[in-house]
Amino acid sequence: MGLWKSLRGMLQIEITGADISRSLRRLNEAGITLEKIAVRGNLCISACVAKGDYPRLVQLLEPFGDEIRETKRLGIYWRLRSLRHRPVLVAGLFLYLVFFLFLSTRVLFVTVNGSEQVPARYILEQARGYGLSFGVSNREVRSERIKNGLLENIPQLQWVGVNISGCVAEISVEEQPEQEKVPNADYPVSHIVAKTDGVILSCTVREGNALCSVGQAVRKGQILVSGYTDCGLTIQAVRADGEIYGQTLQSIQALVPAKAETRVNSQKEYHVYTLIVGSRQYSWGDTRMWESDPSDSVKTVQRYCLTLPGGFTLPVTLEKTTYTFYETEETVTVNQWDVSEYAKRYLQSHMIAGEILEIQEDFSQEQDALVLHGKYRCKEMIGVEVPADLPGQKDLPQKE
Repeated sequence: MGLWKSLRGMLQIEITGADISRSLRRLNEAGITLEKIAVRGNLCISACVAKGDYPRLVQLLEPFGDEIRETKRLGIYWRLRSLRHRPVLVAGLFLYLVFFLFLSTRVLFVTVNGSEQVPARYILEQARGYGLSFGVSNREVRSERIKNGLLENIPQLQWVGVNISGCVAEISVEEQPEQEKVPNADYPVSHIVAKTDGVILSCTVREGNALCSVGQAVRKGQILVSGYTDCGLTIQAVRADGEIYGQTLQSIQALVPAKAETRVNSQKEYHVYTLIVGSRQYSWGDTRMWESDPSDSVKTVQRYCLTLPGGFTLPVTLEKTTYTFYETEETVTVNQWDVSEYAKRYLQSHMIAGEILEIQEDFSQEQDALVLHGKYRCKEMIGVEVPADLPGQKDLPQKE
């Protein structure tokens, strides 16, 4: 019995009558097919008939005195029909099928292999920012994007691979080999020079020849610690090493708009779709968008690539571009305190190390802008290392 007949359902029957051959001719003329016919006696045969043909068979033979008896039900149809009396089992099988089809397309477990120096939790946090997290669809996971993001944000990693098998995503990493710190061969001899004008507050020299002292005023670019030391008959050349702190005076003049327009409510939203097949593009979408100026909107782009199992990406991409137009209102954006805090953060970000000792700020209003004139007395590290030139008179320590 084939699959199609099994799904339709079959019946095994016994036909008892005075003239069996005549009954078989009647069924053949009516187009009813019997299978697996077996003779049980002179007046009885057994056969299999399709469930749909059984009522017609009964209508044809019973008027002539034939007796039809059903002996067995065959096929998948009858097994499925019997489940009607077991609703709990049917509900359980249905939920199992739904969960199986749904959960098999989701990432439920993420593992990290090969990490020794970098904590696995940190790698998982970074991967979450690139779309690999619990419950995400397998189709939304972009292995190349995750790999490039991890290599960019975690310099200790040398190689990253992302594989998905069923509900499990595996991140395999290889870390950079540990190397001993060696002097930079690009410039074996270096000086420490002043990066800005100032007055020396402290001077700690570990390698090289100190050419400055506490209380001395220095100018930007002046050599504070030389990599060359005059030892009489010879000159010792080293990489200068030390910490030079000085008092500096910094000035900042900033012009900040006092008011600006901010987005309040979304007025309208338009979608444009683009199918990219190789180098060809086919676009369609809401044509009303072109009646407005796209530069006044917020543009967001979503890309869906056609990816085969194994991570191979075909040159077919669907790009969805959304243009959202907002209502705007004029708001006050900054005040004196905000500008002052920004100026202090700016100074701190340009210091190697140090702090602000004294602040003098003056604010004025010019049309729709807030103007800051500030002077700041700071204590900061002013010595920076630079490569030394070839040995010459200008590099040698100058004697008083």
